[in-house]
Amino acid sequence: MKKRNKTFMRETFTRRSAAYHALVSMPPLSHWPDRSIPYSNENSEVIQFIAGFGHDFNEAFKIFVIAQPHNINLIRFNSETKLWQGTADMTKLKAIRAYVPHPNSSHE
Repeated sequence: MKKRNKTFMRETFTRRSAAYHALVSMPPLSHWPDRSIPYSNENSEVIQFIAGFGHDFNEAFKIFVIAQPHNINLIRFNSETKLWQGTADMTKLKAIRAYVPHPNSSHE
């Protein structure tokens, strides 16, 4: 992988790191709590939770998509309660951290 791409990935991962780590223990939250109004990121409890770690709503939505089971599996949807919650599974997050090492490490 080109150094520039790895640098971009490292910077993105670092910027989102606090949100990723918080998501694994996220309490059950609704992504669309009031279905009587059109969906918006601003009304999503999940997006608001992520945005609370210093991200705007668009960036928080990107983190939400990446955190889902088909990506890095930090959150899951409970079809019975219709809520999203943390998985407590850090496996893929640790693999990403190993793949995108800190610039001062000897992995590059």
